[in-house]
Amino acid sequence: MPYSRHSASKTSIGWAETPEPDAELTFTNLVGDIISEMMELAGSGAYLNVTSIAIKDGPSRSSFDEKESNGDYYQVVLEIGWAG
Repeated sequence: MPYSRHSASKTSIGWAETPEPDAELTFTNLVGDIISEMMELAGSGAYLNVTSIAIKDGPSRSSFDEKESNGDYYQVVLEIGWAG
């Protein structure tokens, strides 16, 4: 499965209209899918040998002020360990 299938925009998964708990669940499920794929591909072919992934911050939703200029979004910061 190509990584790019998860590059859906916020409008395509509709979290701008989604109640807070459901939007966060949708976002974290997408992130989980990406992490699963990264771990499946780790070290194969030309892929980086990922050894660990940890959440460093988030998930968090854009603040009211940010929504005015940057739109409605979720974000998470991941720390990715790798061996080479």
